[in-house]
Amino acid sequence: MMAGRRMQVLSYLHQHIQGGLHLGLLNPGDRLQSSRALARQFKADPRVVRAAYHMLRDEGLVEMRQRSGVYLAASAGSPIPLPARVAEWTAGVFCSGLAMNIPAPALPEWLRRSIATRPLRVVCLECNTDQLYSIGNELARDYGVETTGIELADVAAEERRPELAGADLLVTTAFHSQEVRPVAARLGKPWIAISLREDLVAGVFHALARGPLYFVVTDPRFARKLREIWALAPGVENLRTLVLGQDDLNAIPVGAPVIIPTSARARLEGSALLARYPGVPRFFASESTRELLGFIVRAHLGMCSMRPDTASTARGAPR
Repeated sequence: MMAGRRMQVLSYLHQHIQGGLHLGLLNPGDRLQSSRALARQFKADPRVVRAAYHMLRDEGLVEMRQRSGVYLAASAGSPIPLPARVAEWTAGVFCSGLAMNIPAPALPEWLRRSIATRPLRVVCLECNTDQLYSIGNELARDYGVETTGIELADVAAEERRPELAGADLLVTTAFHSQEVRPVAARLGKPWIAISLREDLVAGVFHALARGPLYFVVTDPRFARKLREIWALAPGVENLRTLVLGQDDLNAIPVGAPVIIPTSARARLEGSALLARYPGVPRFFASESTRELLGFIVRAHLGMCSMRPDTASTARGAPR
């Protein structure tokens, strides 16, 4: 139980550090939350939080100074191997398998069947090219699905499109839930509305309260939508949107917090701006990730149960 909570806190700290570095809200040498404060936030034993910080120290991400606190290490912005964390996570997966009566040697085949029976077809529905590109990219890269992007404005006239008819799942953002719900019902398709990572949302609120926050986008419609999304945030007047090909990126002050979606990053490859802001690899909230993976695993295992060549279960596996 303590190991699971430790990994939960560790995952949060990794995301918090990545998001803070990306937005310019954290810099090497900055002090991080105390173990007691994090323990209250997670309603966890302080020993669990201290253990997570010790793991970050072993990875070279933080420094623990006696009687002073925990600080972001000078090397925090550089990618480093994480063998110890990966080893602990892997051992935890095998332990969970044994608890389900799946022997360790049988687990790899179960995992393969859970994710790779065949590529699932996912249609992304959004109102702008920035989000269609970013969502589709994350889905394909991290979840192994085949993605197609369709603009919401085109859906009503194109519900007979082969991509929609053959989709295993529709994906949108929470912003468009009410629009996609009836479309999914008419098509008889399951759908998921994804949300943005909690630490990134908090980072945006924090950045706007401190001063100008810059978004670099490719689609003017996304620039307008960002103002709707953050309309109620304190300091929304500090939101600055720059459209590639229309606005001067040199207007971004050095050291200002900047968010560059995947779509814009693809067009800025090799630029000095990307060198200053290395980016955040993932934007989906943990709840959205769990919902997506739950659907994918259930879909693949359902396919396995219907195929004659995979109908038999592995020795010792649950029936």
